[in-house]
Amino acid sequence: MSNVFFIRGHAKSGTNWLCGIVNAHPDVNARGEFHLEQLFQGLENTYAFRWGLLKRHTDVLDKHYFHFIESLIVDICQNHLWCGDRTPGPIDMAYIPGRKCLYISRDGRDVLVSWTMHAFRNALHEAPRMQEKQLLFDQDPNYFEINKSELLNYKPYVQGFGKEWNDIVLRDLDLMRRADDGMVKLDYLHVQYETLYRDFSNQCSRIFDFLGVDMRGVGKMSEQIKPGFGRIDNLSFYRRGEAGAWAEYFTEEQKMWFEEVAAEALERLGLNTY
Repeated sequence: MSNVFFIRGHAKSGTNWLCGIVNAHPDVNARGEFHLEQLFQGLENTYAFRWGLLKRHTDVLDKHYFHFIESLIVDICQNHLWCGDRTPGPIDMAYIPGRKCLYISRDGRDVLVSWTMHAFRNALHEAPRMQEKQLLFDQDPNYFEINKSELLNYKPYVQGFGKEWNDIVLRDLDLMRRADDGMVKLDYLHVQYETLYRDFSNQCSRIFDFLGVDMRGVGKMSEQIKPGFGRIDNLSFYRRGEAGAWAEYFTEEQKMWFEEVAAEALERLGLNTY
């Protein structure tokens, strides 16, 4: 019988890394991004609809709806012992009460650098100022490795991203706190990117213990799963993978911009501010 679990965390916080770790075990298969939030929004819309028979039988609706979601994940993941959905985003965008959730957080400043480079690689930036930077990246993918202080010298972009990261992380931390207090059903394990980077073996043990599988069954992990890559490749999805590298790209002023809007989440994650 298969069990379903979820991997959540802000985009570029290490959800793909966490997915690679658990997939190293033969009993686990997390296939990638299901983006179930669209389906869960439909469920919320049904709850909120003023009329209809289902509104009077939400317990029955939940039972059959969650069974559908779990069957969907299991069928796509091919009936492994553990079948997972790894979609970056807040926990509550799509989760089933009582099911296991692996949550990974990462210093928002590292997230910002990683996302900015990811967006350059995929031409995702929309702001004119960032599109100007896109041209520099297109001409030389290493431009911002040479001119690091220019990467984030646009205050509206830094603060817009910082506020969004702060709000999502606080939302997740509050949900986990409510689970600890017994207010919601959420079986979670919170993994911090920085701790996973520094203490890889012990953190992997925590992860596999949480899923209830024997870590001795894990095969040889690829270099892409191990902490860091020992090089920088701005054209690769696996660009760098380090913890704390954000400090190379932020000037003192840019740090202040970010922390003005994200200090609360940084503090609650136990991360240093300046």
